Amino acid sequence: MVERETLIDKISKHPKIWLLVTLAAAMLLIVSGIIGLLPGDMVNAAETENVPVRSRAEGIAVEMDESSYFEKRNTFCRYLPTGVEYFYFVYTDDGAGVFVRAEKDFGKDLEKQGSLAIKGVTADFSDDEKGFVNDSLAIDESKFIDLIWQKLFLLRILAGALLAVTAALGVLLVKQVVSAEKKLYGVLNLIFCTLPFVSAGLVIYLVGYI
Repeated sequence: MVERETLIDKISKHPKIWLLVTLAAAMLLIVSGIIGLLPGDMVNAAETENVPVRSRAEGIAVEMDESSYFEKRNTFCRYLPTGVEYFYFVYTDDGAGVFVRAEKDFGKDLEKQGSLAIKGVTADFSDDEKGFVNDSLAIDESKFIDLIWQKLFLLRILAGALLAVTAALGVLLVKQVVSAEKKLYGVLNLIFCTLPFVSAGLVIYLVGYI
């Protein structure tokens, strides 16, 4: 009987190339995530349209225009749902109107509490989003404040960390630091085969928010 090669068997043929690619991807995700979380100069939310993308912006939201609320459903290859983005047009305590990308319950929380502190980073609408905002909603805005940016960058770091753990496990399994006869080997092998899919799932999810 001919047995199918395991993932470890295939990696063992070119371990250095696999390790280099895996570590490079892990470092890219981790470093870009850390850079994204670094603090920057803070501006008032009212200045969102006039400052560079990725500027830190803050303000106090006191009212929401429900008629301007919209959702964007993200998919992978058009068929696989990967998430929903929620955009709210809010007015701040100094009278400025600005779009924010927030969690699903942001509108309910604002209505319940009467005001909410908003703190995030400025970002450009995509061409499709801008067209919808300008034409369908008749609001002349090209930027929004992203209130979920920290979560997205932390998920990017997590995806990279999972790949780094995958690389470490791969080295242990390829070099047979743990004997293939031991039960622990099977557990590590299962984790090793699972982590890349979890990391890939996170990356696919994050791509929708770019």
